[in-house]
Amino acid sequence: EVDGEAHVVLTRRSRALRHHRGEIALPGGRRDGDEDAVATALREANEEVGLDPAKVSPVGWLSPIASIVSNSAIWPVVATVAGQPQWRPQPGEVDRVFSVALADLLADDAFVEERWRRATPRPGADDEGFFPIYFFRVPEDLIWGATARVLVELLTIATGVDR
Repeated sequence: EVDGEAHVVLTRRSRALRHHRGEIALPGGRRDGDEDAVATALREANEEVGLDPAKVSPVGWLSPIASIVSNSAIWPVVATVAGQPQWRPQPGEVDRVFSVALADLLADDAFVEERWRRATPRPGADDEGFFPIYFFRVPEDLIWGATARVLVELLTIATGVDR
């Protein structure tokens, strides 16, 4: 929360990374050993952006999402953060840390849905092979792909607005 408004923390991934370089993403990463989704989220947020796990209160989970490009499953964890953290982006992984108000993501001009088609089958495609791709326009950036899919579900649950 910033100035009484709910926000979501986002990162710009380093251009040095192999997958999703330079893209806007939620903090997160691969599970270590037998960690559960919450332990993974807390560890990764601490490693990537310096978020102190003691200031984080997990409140729930969203639906798992498949990332086609990195061939991985994403298990989104929703949490609140106490206070105003001092972000410390991890060099080599994160170029920038910022937050966006949920209200800004709900603005009429922020959201775009397109229908794309792939030559190979994709989960969620219709009978003709088309599937939805979501985009959020935020100041100086564009959120899309798996991150946008997570945000669509978060906004639907948090506000009742169905994209």
